[in-house]
Amino acid sequence: MAWRDRLRPAAFRGIPFEVSAATGSFGRRTARHEFPQRDTPAVEDLGRRTRELQITGFVIGADYMRRRDELVAAAEKPGSGVFVHPYLGRLKVVCESFDLSESSAEGGFAQINFAFVESGELAFPTGATTSAGLLDTVANALAAASSAEFAAGFDVAGAVFLTQAAIEDARAEIASVQASLNRFGRTLDGFFEVATDLAGVVTDIATLVTTPAALAFRLQTNIDGMVGGFDGAFGEFANAFRIDQAPAEVGYANQRTPSEIQREDNRNALRRLVTRSSLAAMARFLATVDFASLEEAIAARDGFFASAADEAELGDDPASYEALIDVRTAIAEDITDRSASLGRLRTETFDEPVPAVVLAWDLYGDAERAVEIAERNKAPFSGFLAGAISVLDK
Repeated sequence: MAWRDRLRPAAFRGIPFEVSAATGSFGRRTARHEFPQRDTPAVEDLGRRTRELQITGFVIGADYMRRRDELVAAAEKPGSGVFVHPYLGRLKVVCESFDLSESSAEGGFAQINFAFVESGELAFPTGATTSAGLLDTVANALAAASSAEFAAGFDVAGAVFLTQAAIEDARAEIASVQASLNRFGRTLDGFFEVATDLAGVVTDIATLVTTPAALAFRLQTNIDGMVGGFDGAFGEFANAFRIDQAPAEVGYANQRTPSEIQREDNRNALRRLVTRSSLAAMARFLATVDFASLEEAIAARDGFFASAADEAELGDDPASYEALIDVRTAIAEDITDRSASLGRLRTETFDEPVPAVVLAWDLYGDAERAVEIAERNKAPFSGFLAGAISVLDK
């Protein structure tokens, strides 16, 4: 196979662009020790150097401004992302700088220069836990893999029917996200910004379905924008996204036209994009949740595991599958570490109504924990509780 046949289309966080040149810096970290009266130094090997990559690329064409803006947004997004290097393949990197140049003399063209450094797991020799950083890294990798899988599988070329069907199906998928936002997210910060941008996606859908990477970017940006607005209520956030199985195939493949089969593939690609992007957002969100009890932490972990397991069985993209497994592993490690110090729930039974403030003082010597007890047991406005009351053991 010739070297040209082995080149991969370049993309960063699922946004494609052309590459004209690529350079890299590799090697070992060393400490040089030079001693008096000795001609030969001693060189201490301290491990492999951080790999640094410089990429010279460009975007060109009538819609170059859109791809330029998407790359700028991808470069400024926090955390690491997946970069498809045309010569080296998929790499997990952090963008340290992004230079852009364009001129009226070269209309429809913008040159871009990336400076990437490889990204690994954030860890310290002291053993300090950095689960939030790791979760962010693997969540970004899942989002990037989902975007790349969608861009590769979603295709409306060759038939007007496919374009119209894709517009209809994409509107339906966006409507489900809008419904979830309206139902669960009216109190979240930035609700109106996300709602407005989702409406903008619907407005632009005729153009976006012809550029799958751009559609994926817009949808993922909106899903990410919903993260953090639920103030630690993981159950509400999980319910804000529709995590279900892929639509069943209609009829037999040999009884359908190629366009009908492609429409079904497009529909499934849209569903996987929304679901996996939602799982990536949930993983980031889980890192910020302050669980009140061991049972709450376990329930959140198991709920995420069930959704991730269902999703891992769908599709045949190795990168997305690997990313899902990485996120699941990181969630398990994070919640296991954080739940070690959490209290367990137990039940106290009272025949007569007891004020929550009295119960808090008797159990913990802290009357301010009355709010915690009342909220957990959905106490009436009066704050009196009776019957089986759920409390923490510490």
